[in-house]
Amino acid sequence: MPTNMQLQKLATAIRRQVPRESGVYLFRDRSGAPLYIGKSVNLRQRMLSYFGSDPTRLETRIRQMAFSVRSFEFRVTASELMALWLENALIKQERPVFNVRQQEYDQYRYVVLTDDLYPTCKIVDHQESMDGRVFGPFRDRYLAADIIDIVNRYFRIRWCRDAQPFRKSLNFDLDFCTGPCRNRISVEDYAQIVDRVVRFLNGDEGWVADRLEREMTQSSSNCDFEKAAELKEKLAFCKNFCARQRFIHGFNSTALTVRDEGKERLEYRFKNGDLVQVVPIGGTESGGVPVPEEVLVSQRDPRFLLDKASLVYSWLKKNRATCRHTFEPKLPPDQALEE
Repeated sequence: MPTNMQLQKLATAIRRQVPRESGVYLFRDRSGAPLYIGKSVNLRQRMLSYFGSDPTRLETRIRQMAFSVRSFEFRVTASELMALWLENALIKQERPVFNVRQQEYDQYRYVVLTDDLYPTCKIVDHQESMDGRVFGPFRDRYLAADIIDIVNRYFRIRWCRDAQPFRKSLNFDLDFCTGPCRNRISVEDYAQIVDRVVRFLNGDEGWVADRLEREMTQSSSNCDFEKAAELKEKLAFCKNFCARQRFIHGFNSTALTVRDEGKERLEYRFKNGDLVQVVPIGGTESGGVPVPEEVLVSQRDPRFLLDKASLVYSWLKKNRATCRHTFEPKLPPDQALEE
């Protein structure tokens, strides 16, 4: 464990070397292994916060990390969003042991619509095979399970996980499945249902919302107000889910422009999930802002693409007062960032 003098030396070096600008910082241990990667709009202030005169005020995990630091690095970025993207890229590259963000990413779940003759939905983690269309990320298995429950119950695709349905499922008798295992639906008709599922998972809640609203009306007419309240809650869940999915789908499949009209006044241009250019608002095309090379690396791994889209979506929601975004071509339905 470092002495107070060693901690003071780290703090002194940070005061001398690190500016009060946005960027990313990295702490390393005695062997040079990465301990923690973070971002801040004020690098010096954030980095000094780990080496104050009273380390007992830090939570146990952070205090343990601070006592293990022997060296640091930092990268200045032109904006908070670029710092966020660079932090995300470096965490995946370096995999520092104290980063909660890395631990969260390892725990993400995804919904995969399989590419079988009669597709089904299943939950996978970031290490499992993703042989089909991938949707997410979801922070835990329970949220992914809620999505699959809505898909199964309202679209009535098969619940079984076999590549080819052959077991006579009870779900067909309960009217929760169209019954491909009983030869009750053709491949072509099933494909039409799957197409509606894909539209829902990409953010079009219209088909499900119509059915939920009809059920709500029927429940209210029958004075089953508890059931109507449950359906209202499920409808709100679907709308929130689809607002996020519309953005993620548009982010990964078309061109997106984000204008930050706050203090930084920058315009970000994305295409198919990749950042391609950053320019000052009102500046010339040739006056682009420098972008870290790690941020510009094109990613085709669906997990990375979905994670990047989710990061930008969350950032836009946090900065909705000063930021505007547009897709080209515009994708229906409306791309508003709903709560």
